[in-house]
Order: sequence, then structure tokens, then C-alpha cells
Amino acid sequence: MPLKIGNFNPDRGKPRDLIRITGEGFVRGTQVIFFPDREGYDVTVKTAGELTVKVPEVVETGVIHLRNPDGESSSSTKSFTVQEPPIYITQLKPTSGQVGEKIIIAGHGFDLNGRKGTVKFGSYVATQIDWSSDILIRATIPANARAGEVHIEVATHHGTARSPQPFTIK
Repeated sequence: MPLKIGNFNPDRGKPRDLIRITGEGFVRGTQVIFFPDREGYDVTVKTAGELTVKVPEVVETGVIHLRNPDGESSSSTKSFTVQEPPIYITQLKPTSGQVGEKIIIAGHGFDLNGRKGTVKFGSYVATQIDWSSDILIRATIPANARAGEVHIEVATHHGTARSPQPFTIK
């Protein structure tokens, strides 16, 4: 049975929302790719004609693509609409550091309009934060942080974003 997207519901949402896709030819290992080339996560193939997927952190309005492990692919005829305002992290510079060092967090949706937000290194809350712009934050690795691999989270009135890649506290 050829791979084909029939429909998806809901047709609009935000990162981490669960989307149901119907169609044909779904198999274990089917990837769901949202615009711009971002893979959905927690894909569950329920039947050859139904799967569910969570919307990735970094996503824009656009068509949805499916790709099976054998390379077969299919695209939706309509777009998935991202509900604004999105907040997401695209990059960490550097990707590792020691307590007291500053890092740059690049992304989107960091505009606070005078409100306070938070930055966490895993469960450790940063107290020194420079909200440089809508797309850049400078944060200092907190003094109480312990060595290990963590994800960085930025929370604002727009929502919470989690770094797509881990950060290593040395």
C-alpha cells in the first residue's frame, strides 16, 4: 500500500500539541516532518491508516511530510497552521560550560514586553539573565548547578521552550 496522507486533526496548533494523521501505508518507523524540516516526536503508528505525533518545538506554518524507513514519502495537500506566538530555542553557544560562565541562547519569541521570564539549566534556575532581544538571551550557569547533561528551558508569557540539543555542565 503506497504511503499517503489523507487528513490531519487538528489542522492548527503549537509545539508539543498532539496531532492525529490519517491516510495509508503507515508503518513502524514512519517519520513525520513539519515545516521547516523539523521532525515530530512521540510518533505512534496505531494502524496502517492512523498515527499520532507531537508537534516539534521549532515549527512554522507549512505542509506536513511523511517518510517511511524504505524511503517512500508523501506530503499533505494542506498546511498545518502554527498558532502564534511561538517560542523556541534554536541554538546554544557554547554547548557546554562551567558554573559562572555565560552562554548565549538563540531562538524566537523571547520578547517580554517588560515582564520577567525564567531560564533553567535542567532544574537549576539562572539568576543572571540578560534578555538581549526577541531572539537572544545571555544567561549565566547558576552557582548551584551540578555537572551533567541537561536541557535548557526558557519560560516567558508566550510559553516554555526547551533546547533541542542538550547542554553539558562541566
